[in-house]
Amino acid sequence: MTASAQVPKMTSRQLRVLLSLSIFALMVMYVEMMIVPAIPTFVVFFGGTPISTVAWILTAYLLVGVVATPLVSSLGDIHGKKRMMVIVLGIYAVAATVAGFTPEIATFLGLSRPNALYVLIAVRAVQGIGVSILPLAFAVIGEEFPPQRLGVAQGILASTFAIGAALGFSVGAFITQSFGWQWTYHSIIPVAVAAPFVVGLVLRESKVRRDVPLDVIGGALLGGALGAFLVGVSEGPTWGWADPFAVHLGPLPFGVPVLLGLAIVLFLGFLLWEPRARNPMVDFRRLGERNIALVNTIGIAATASLFCFLVASQTFYQAPVLSGGFGLAISEAGLWSLPTVFAMAIASPLIGRSVQTRGPRPVLIGGGLSTAVGGILIATVHGQIWQVALEGIPALVGVMAAFIAMTNVVVLSSAPQERSIQVGINQTFRNVGATIGPVLAVTILASFAASVVVGYAPAAGTAPVPISVMLPTAQAYAYAFAAVAALGAIGAIASSFLRNYRFLADGTRVGSGTATPSQVQEALES
Repeated sequence: MTASAQVPKMTSRQLRVLLSLSIFALMVMYVEMMIVPAIPTFVVFFGGTPISTVAWILTAYLLVGVVATPLVSSLGDIHGKKRMMVIVLGIYAVAATVAGFTPEIATFLGLSRPNALYVLIAVRAVQGIGVSILPLAFAVIGEEFPPQRLGVAQGILASTFAIGAALGFSVGAFITQSFGWQWTYHSIIPVAVAAPFVVGLVLRESKVRRDVPLDVIGGALLGGALGAFLVGVSEGPTWGWADPFAVHLGPLPFGVPVLLGLAIVLFLGFLLWEPRARNPMVDFRRLGERNIALVNTIGIAATASLFCFLVASQTFYQAPVLSGGFGLAISEAGLWSLPTVFAMAIASPLIGRSVQTRGPRPVLIGGGLSTAVGGILIATVHGQIWQVALEGIPALVGVMAAFIAMTNVVVLSSAPQERSIQVGINQTFRNVGATIGPVLAVTILASFAASVVVGYAPAAGTAPVPISVMLPTAQAYAYAFAAVAALGAIGAIASSFLRNYRFLADGTRVGSGTATPSQVQEALES
């Protein structure tokens, strides 16, 4: 490298591509989480429907997202990333527009208010396809930017995952309390409708394709396994982890053990099918590569820590003072998340630059340790609300560092024609973490709950009768944040086994990390 070698500046076209993709990825993550603060509102709005049923507003979204991500990613490699993004965003825009009007649609169809909930659940399920644009977006970035600029671009795009989720909690809570839950959807209609048109105008279609048919059988086995696993884990706290016949689907009884067993069987079928498939969805040689296997594992830990933190912190903010919480309204609780959002926005390009100059390994290790430190701080020092808000910054900035570095590893070790599916598989592992995180938080909080008197009911001729409810104790929150720290530590330990690499200003690759795209291409053709 000569002394005059410099990292090429970002062109105006690259800036438009990055800005467009970042806004739409942010929208998808924001919409996924903005509905969470409104869950108690839904119970009342839909006529006292049990919260276990209301929770399917979230489960349906994530279920479709988990199943669709590897399929859409594979289709992007086969038929073109731009084409699939336009199709996905078009479907997403229709669902996002309709969602806020589901009560009126249900009334038009003659449905009762409780049954109107199922219309919203169906629309949310269609919306779930939007999750699959994230790997497509990262694959497009990998084609638009040179390796030595890729870290910063990925940093900005990857930050939308954590920032969008955090904004969903804060802004979604404010809109729900101030204007009603329907306006959480009405407010994003302009962006959602514009998305497919902007992508159609700004993006160029990829010239690199996989000229093979879609592996339908492999996709069905993987999708079925992920779907059964997601429903089983999500419903574990409600149905019970050990009851195999907790619910009935018509005459067919089943429960969490049945679903998890089905997931194992289908996944084993996927493992047996793929090496024998003529056009496999996933090249197992790539999944077994050291760095790819590690970042997929880290993806589960990092995303689980993110969602465990978000659920625990928001519950902590809103819990009654009598139980050790801060007793905030949902909009106030959301506002205390904003310092973390701002910190992540500022840190993302800096982390991306660090990835390209130092390589992903030290960034992943540092990110895991940062999350661990943040979790430990909140678990031990949380007497004042400002302490929780500030101590959350290292926890979530660490998670974002992991997202940025993981994506860099996957993109830079994948051949262009398989880039979408490789990023999609990594996103699938993250989706698994997104399922585990909230369940972990809820399970811990429920396991360390105590009876708290929240009021008194008048009784004729006798003293008022105390009203008691089971609420998480201060110790429960400490354990939940300790779990965040443990997940961060797991990520840091796994990251220490990565092979590192970095790029010089002239694009020269230094280090023996993952295989380069040209090496992957040779392997694919062999």
